[in-house]
Amino acid sequence: MLYLGLVLNLAIPLAFLAVGLLLRKNGVGANPTPNLKLFFWVLIFISVSELLAIFIFKKSFFAKLSKKSMGAISQIPVQKSILTFSIVIFALCLAPSIYGFIYFLLGGKVEEFLVFIAVTFLGFRIFRPNLEEIKQLTGSMTPI
Repeated sequence: MLYLGLVLNLAIPLAFLAVGLLLRKNGVGANPTPNLKLFFWVLIFISVSELLAIFIFKKSFFAKLSKKSMGAISQIPVQKSILTFSIVIFALCLAPSIYGFIYFLLGGKVEEFLVFIAVTFLGFRIFRPNLEEIKQLTGSMTPI
């Protein structure tokens, strides 16, 4: 599960960077779009807002899962829901890199694209499912 997160939140943003630099070398985004700086700040605001949404989503998921009665939950659905939760978290953390890639293709600077990639890395580092949290949930819900 952690390897999936590493691929989604580390390898794909770096691949975006490599493709973006290759496209820039071939002339894509050489003429910046007007009002690009305003677009940059809007995308940064959306990226930070997504980090807040991830925080709320993570707290509500663990609160909902911990409130369910032990007899009503079996081990298999808990593991499937944790895997689904992890994929959603990893995909939401990847979104700022996609925003940065689009911004870079419109004519943004490499440094500004790296800010979006840093937001992705930060989101992955902060919100990836911790092994302790998962063990606590699955360990407390052992089947009878």
